[in-house]
Amino acid sequence: MIIPFKRTAVHVHPLFPGLIAFCLLTGKTSVLLPLTALLLHELGHLAALWLFRRMPRKISLTPFGGLMDLPENEKLPPFQGFIIAFAGPFFSLLGCFLSLLLCKWQMLSPLSTLSFLQDNLLLLVFNLLPVLPLDGGRMLQALLSHFFRHRQVSSVLLILGNIIALSLIGLSVYSAVQG
Repeated sequence: MIIPFKRTAVHVHPLFPGLIAFCLLTGKTSVLLPLTALLLHELGHLAALWLFRRMPRKISLTPFGGLMDLPENEKLPPFQGFIIAFAGPFFSLLGCFLSLLLCKWQMLSPLSTLSFLQDNLLLLVFNLLPVLPLDGGRMLQALLSHFFRHRQVSSVLLILGNIIALSLIGLSVYSAVQG
């Protein structure tokens, strides 16, 4: 499903509204907490884009993540690229504080608070990995572009991404073997 919004096409995966409807109809609202954390994270990126008077060409929402595409011809200055990438994890951090406030105000149960807090922390930590296309990779790319040429930055990020990917695979295998 494509929803036009100003100059942006919002692509919503068919499972996204279906999952929300299923949760509401069956009362399994705990699944809505990760989706809410995801939307909050993407809202951070969108808010930063609006701050710089830019609109994404396309926003894609799936049950497993979100993605915003800027027009190909639009090259962001490094500072703006950093802030836009940083805004998602920052809003995830705000989601952590929001979950605690909602619990304090008794709007979320302690179990739901823990779940929402974990969802936001997972998005925060995962997206800060210095690997493209994650936010941490885009932030590092913006920082390094001040000191090195694009080709050098791309090489460094590719090597770093491979090291991190192999480390995560190794950690997963080690954890599986250890039980």
